[in-house]
Amino acid sequence: MEQNKPSGANYLSYPLPVFLSRLPVLEYYNPFPDIPIAEQAINEFNSLISSFGREMNVKVADIYSVFKGKEKDLLSRGGIHPNSEGYYQMALALSRLGYSPLDEKPLLK
Repeated sequence: MEQNKPSGANYLSYPLPVFLSRLPVLEYYNPFPDIPIAEQAINEFNSLISSFGREMNVKVADIYSVFKGKEKDLLSRGGIHPNSEGYYQMALALSRLGYSPLDEKPLLK
């Protein structure tokens, strides 16, 4: 049985391993370091992300360590989303892994 594809949709022309090798994958930071259950959940989720990276041979940026202990400096006023310095640090972590800006190598045709 043939599946109906939505008209106007963009489909990736790269095989999955090639796409994943160029897809930036980041661990999560913990915006709630004083809440033990949040710390536990983030660590467990990051463990899954790291396992995925190893299985798929994909580099994973360790954002957790970048933010750990520096949440007040790297998170916005609301304390959940990164501020400009936080995003800059995330970009540096990706750059150290060899990722370049996506606009240099478009993934979609």
